[in-house]
Amino acid sequence: MSSLLLSILFFLLLDQTYQQTPCNNNQNLVYEDETYIYSTTTNLCNNALCLHDGQCHSGFCGGYQSICVNENETIKSKDGTCNTTQYLTNYYDNGTFIAYGQRENRCNGVYCDCHEQCQSGYCDNFSQACVQMIGQWKETECNRNAYICNNSRASIMDEMTSNRCIGTYCECDKNCKSGYCNMDTLKCDQLSSGPQKCSKYESTSCSERFDSEVETIYFGNRCLKVRCQCDNQCESGYCSKKTSFCEEKQKIIEDLECDHQVQNFECFDDYSFRVVSINNQRCENVQCYCDSQCKSGYCQNQKCSSKQKSSCNESVSYSICDPSSISPISQLDSTNLCEGITCFCDSDCSTNICHGSNEGLKTCQSLTRESMQCNQTISICLNSINGEFFTINRCENVMCNNDYQCQSDYCDLDTKLCKKNQQDNKCNKTQYILTYTNGKWENTIQKENLCEHVNANAITNALQERIAIS
Repeated sequence: MSSLLLSILFFLLLDQTYQQTPCNNNQNLVYEDETYIYSTTTNLCNNALCLHDGQCHSGFCGGYQSICVNENETIKSKDGTCNTTQYLTNYYDNGTFIAYGQRENRCNGVYCDCHEQCQSGYCDNFSQACVQMIGQWKETECNRNAYICNNSRASIMDEMTSNRCIGTYCECDKNCKSGYCNMDTLKCDQLSSGPQKCSKYESTSCSERFDSEVETIYFGNRCLKVRCQCDNQCESGYCSKKTSFCEEKQKIIEDLECDHQVQNFECFDDYSFRVVSINNQRCENVQCYCDSQCKSGYCQNQKCSSKQKSSCNESVSYSICDPSSISPISQLDSTNLCEGITCFCDSDCSTNICHGSNEGLKTCQSLTRESMQCNQTISICLNSINGEFFTINRCENVMCNNDYQCQSDYCDLDTKLCKKNQQDNKCNKTQYILTYTNGKWENTIQKENLCEHVNANAITNALQERIAIS
């Protein structure tokens, strides 16, 4: 066999071994002073962040952003004149990949932050990808980028621009040279001399630097059905007290027999607002914490209700309120809970029975445990003082760890659930028949025909230990 053929076979076997090796999901990128990005990881799986082709199991680092992809998913330069990847990266003999800068002249579809990085001269701020620009820039002596980019560093966006050109991404008016940020397109636009469109939004957030405090800017001239606090925020000049939305101005003043809002507001010339008082005559279905906040005198599950107050509690908790504060002073767990309300212990319930398949699904019930044939829960809590104890005589499909916890005498160790005893129906695997009396399950009648492998004394001791917990 020729040496050439042997060499070909060797590389085929090497490639096959590589392809069978599980890929690595640990990207392990280290950012150093926002200037360099280091990585020593190789054999990365698809979709893992990468700096260089040599890190990827597929052999290709690229796509929209620098991630490992298959060859058919890479962005290709048709004429070879544009760059298909984001980073300028070097590989060193010690196994380290270092990205030291950002590529310019990128192909369409490659990730970008600034127009100068794209061969087309246009970076779409919404998709953050180089795309073909439609038309031409209309202005000069303004910023066409939303960010200041430094391509000599791997991490580049550290400052935002102002005085932006028409068509550039913006978040608020002060970003734009024209003084107008179109909130429908989020691009700087020409301020029309005619009537201004109403605002579909309550507010926007704006900042001048990534590390600066974000300023909330409130809009006036709001469209109908946009949330509001005061009349001056609405194009119609009317903010409904019933709906808290801008509405058409009413010819007849609203009849406010009760408070439709939790608070009353004062608004300022910049359309910001502050709370000036708390309402304590709230209408039905308005948020509440205490009965005293509702005109009906009844707060049910944090909503004012016109229902007649029940003799038991339909809320799992109740609050103590200060009439001048929107938030309650404290919140306490309710007792005397009605049937069907979530509970933890028997003493929580007006029926004195808290029952369910597990702790998170227990509800107050009217039945009594003496009438149950088996227990549907892994534990019983009589009251908060004595706490809870584990049950035995559990029903089918209730969680278990041992046979003696189940009424069927069989705990399926694969599912950890009590199941019908399919394995041994000819003999008894537990020693006693159990009944519930005086707040606990007790051994009453001794069984006969015990299975040979059952240690009667050990099971009896285990049962008595469980029952003693109660």
